[in-house]
Amino acid sequence: MRILRRAGVADPYMDDVNAAPISEREEREMRLAMAAANQQNRFTNPMTQRSMKEDHPLAKRYIEDDLFAGVGYDGDSVENPWSAATVSDLAKAFDKDFQGSALHADYINRAFEGEGNYRADNINKRTDFKAGDILFQGRGDTEGDRYRKFKKRAKDGERYSSHSDMIIGTGVDADGRKYYDVQGGNKGDKLYQKRMYADEINRRYAGRLTQ
Repeated sequence: MRILRRAGVADPYMDDVNAAPISEREEREMRLAMAAANQQNRFTNPMTQRSMKEDHPLAKRYIEDDLFAGVGYDGDSVENPWSAATVSDLAKAFDKDFQGSALHADYINRAFEGEGNYRADNINKRTDFKAGDILFQGRGDTEGDRYRKFKKRAKDGERYSSHSDMIIGTGVDADGRKYYDVQGGNKGDKLYQKRMYADEINRRYAGRLTQ
């Protein structure tokens, strides 16, 4: 059947047909953005539109029944850290083969060992970050540790305290500077999102997992 478009009348169907197909990378970034938005929505109180803490019944149910369940972990939203499960949820939207965990060290070590699609990478002033990058740093007794220490722990098969966040999108500000929207969980007992620049990422994190 031949489809005709009347002059001057937009045809959404034809616009879809003629649109250039999106790349696999673009599709993955779209899935990531949708997963990030879903997390933000699930942590927003529908009555007040304010961010809910981990002990709010709605947030607690989401953490335990979705985020923890998604990594096969039976935990309590208040008693157990849920930041790794948060990043795992995002990473699995971006990379369907990603093996999530309730412990950051598990997927950090896998990247160092070359397992899966992510690879560990040291970061420096020249690093060009991307949506889908997982940023990691020490926590507790590993706070302040740099990249080489994480690399050694992975080689030794250690499990350790750490933290990671994920770049969920990028853009350019009014001054022409590239920025990165970073999302993570369990800081201040809430989900959080922060707009960061490369120099700030360099100062804060020990390294990244990237594809």
